[in-house]
Amino acid sequence: MNKKYIFFIFAHHSSLNVKEEIYKYLVQGEYVEFEVQKMTTGEHEYQAVNIKGIGQNDLMCETRHKNREVSKSSEFITVRPKRGQSQMR
Repeated sequence: MNKKYIFFIFAHHSSLNVKEEIYKYLVQGEYVEFEVQKMTTGEHEYQAVNIKGIGQNDLMCETRHKNREVSKSSEFITVRPKRGQSQMR
């Protein structure tokens, strides 16, 4: 008979391995790599540590942070004509 084991592994934000100091979080369904550490204290028996994107790639929080920085730098200013001036010349 094949036995199946189910382990619940806790992931704390401090275990997320990011390249810059940013707000760290995981996105539901995100694919990650991690090591499992058996805890001797606390309420969680197993904890994920050294959590990173698959293949050493960025986590979604890093990708979203980078995209936010790019969109901020590419914003443009809308100039509206003064009252009484035509919009087209």
